[in-house]
Amino acid sequence: MVQKMEINVMPVIGAVCCYCILLLYLGKKFCYYLDFFLSIVIGTVLLTLAPQFIKTQVEVRVDGVHLFMVRAFGIMLLGSAYLWWNVRNSKDITVHTTLMWARVMGGAAALLAQGFAQFNKASRMTQEHLYISVLLTVLWTLGNLIYCMRCTEWGGYMETRSKLNNFLHTDFVITLIFGIMFYAYPVWLLRVQTSLPRLNVVHAHLYRLFGSALMSSAIISGRASNFLIASDKRIQLYTRVLINVGLIILFLVTYFSTAKHNDWSVPNTPFVLGVVGVWTLNAFCGSYSLAYFKN
Repeated sequence: MVQKMEINVMPVIGAVCCYCILLLYLGKKFCYYLDFFLSIVIGTVLLTLAPQFIKTQVEVRVDGVHLFMVRAFGIMLLGSAYLWWNVRNSKDITVHTTLMWARVMGGAAALLAQGFAQFNKASRMTQEHLYISVLLTVLWTLGNLIYCMRCTEWGGYMETRSKLNNFLHTDFVITLIFGIMFYAYPVWLLRVQTSLPRLNVVHAHLYRLFGSALMSSAIISGRASNFLIASDKRIQLYTRVLINVGLIILFLVTYFSTAKHNDWSVPNTPFVLGVVGVWTLNAFCGSYSLAYFKN
């Protein structure tokens, strides 16, 4: 354990300083598209190469729940990339600052989870986790934070009267509650959702990471009711539908896989299909509701 914590911080500090200078030089637009690119690449890696990736990060026997949560986090990243791409040309300044602040808050929550997993006494994380996952989260979060703090135009208009707002508010509440549950009560959820004979710190860590992604997404839904343009509001609901459908498909494939079928408890199936189905239905109905209008 002591050996894990003997870290040469100078290269890390140097990399962070160079990164900050580079971002300040290249500008906000570069930072925006860098975030989009990272979401695509990392999301694809987590979704398609989950076994290979997680084996470099942890020192436990990898099971189906580990792989599912890694892939689920990848789906969340790909969903966020879809959102960032579709609002890249938005004329509403509230949209881009909202996305960046959501990334900062989600990244900060993820860093707390990663730090706890890396340095607590029962840690089963590798040095690769520190130098790849943790450092990448630091740089990713820092890049968005720099431009959030430098922003002089915050937007934040009063809510425009829109039928979309009710669906966005509902999505915000549901997403935030799930995010808090995954982040604050991972062990309880694991005992309800899985039938594993033994849980380890990696299970709880991956649940917290997923919770941080949900809370980040909830911030966008909560703020989206202040967007001026209807298409920007709708794209958040479209994104929720795509993410949730992806998660349901992932769960069904995982559940009916012969090798991983016994990892999930019987009550978990109606929970996922029922609750997530209602959550998705709200976003779907909102996506096709009547166009927004102003007084």
